[in-house]
Amino acid sequence: MDVFANHPVQQQTQNMILSQQQLQSLKMLELTVQELEKFLQEEFTENPALEWKSSWRTGTAPAAEPLSYEASCGLYTDEEQWKLHILDQLQRHPSFRAHAGDFLLLLDWADDDGLFRTPLAEFYQSTGMPADTAAHCLEVLRGLDPPGIFAADAAHCLLRQAQARGLLDDTLRSIILRYLSEIASGYYAKIAGELHLSRKALARYIDLLKELSPHPLNGLVGGDAPYLVPDITLRKTDGGWEILLNDRTADAYCVSPYCAALYQQAQSPELHAYLKQSLERARLIISALAQRRETLLRLVRAVIARQRPWLDGRGPLAPMTMSQMAAQLQVHPSTVSRAVKGKYIETPTHGTLALRGLFSQEVSAEGVSANAQEVRARIRGLIQREPADAPYSDQKLSALLEEQGIYISRRTVAKYRQEMCIPSAFARREGPSGPA
Repeated sequence: MDVFANHPVQQQTQNMILSQQQLQSLKMLELTVQELEKFLQEEFTENPALEWKSSWRTGTAPAAEPLSYEASCGLYTDEEQWKLHILDQLQRHPSFRAHAGDFLLLLDWADDDGLFRTPLAEFYQSTGMPADTAAHCLEVLRGLDPPGIFAADAAHCLLRQAQARGLLDDTLRSIILRYLSEIASGYYAKIAGELHLSRKALARYIDLLKELSPHPLNGLVGGDAPYLVPDITLRKTDGGWEILLNDRTADAYCVSPYCAALYQQAQSPELHAYLKQSLERARLIISALAQRRETLLRLVRAVIARQRPWLDGRGPLAPMTMSQMAAQLQVHPSTVSRAVKGKYIETPTHGTLALRGLFSQEVSAEGVSANAQEVRARIRGLIQREPADAPYSDQKLSALLEEQGIYISRRTVAKYRQEMCIPSAFARREGPSGPA
């Protein structure tokens, strides 16, 4: 007989109870810059105690600002709204203040598909813009999102897209620059012969080309895809890296002094209670905004310290997990997860990419510092060099990686291969989609 069956049992449990301020801070930390702006606009509309700072209150004249997104909305037709996406990125570039007019002129000369096909010599003569200024501004524009924007032609658009996705090698570069017309005409034997490729290897390169588009505005024009606005921008300086958080509008909000004074003078209990609730909500939001900024800055500083060789273009991404970063910052791993969720970071060396993409699990290695991204690249390289008549199985790829000091299982190789949309060894032997 169970003597404890009908007797109460006392247990000790540990629960974490978050305050309202902590919950609000976590909620706002998770928001992207666009979501944050929408949230603040809704709060500003509904809460009289949340005020938008304006220059007339302090008696100071507003500083000169670059052309804003809102001020630019009337410049372009519906078909040219993609240019607002370009302007939004340009505002955060150090060259924009000095060359705002030059950038706007180049935007006007762009083709409807986002390419810049006008020969530079013709552009110089027609506009009178100095050659070095035009070359500089055009190179800045070509480094913006989406990849391939302002390219001189379809081939260079494809090159920039392939580079941005980590697909570009010497062979793919040659195919794009020399053989696009032959591919369109089906002259696969000629291409394979001149590049010393097997037909199956050429087919894989053509499959990669199918993932690209000669039209950089695909997804920006005529679709519902939102513009990609980076939450964080990194700039290289003489002393290291400058971090810019794209939350300028958040700094413009404050607790209304008028509502605070009215609260002190309110005679009506209903008005007094309403103003008290509104002021508490406004102070909570302002405090959460400050906490959000501090957390993001601490996180990005730590990421820069860890990934400095990669940011400088001198090495691959270092293995870095969210748990390791949380331990370093002395926060819960969920806080790091919320901070990176949906956020994008703009870098001068690698373009704009998801902040989450800078984190990866370290792969078991002997004398080799490798992360998942680097291992994927090695798997792709092994497959590109495999015998056409005997493609490597996942087990064979695992063994070849082991020879390089990287120890991952066959199942992990299969997982990475599938993530890169590479068929199995059997399918590669039969031939992927493409020329036969």
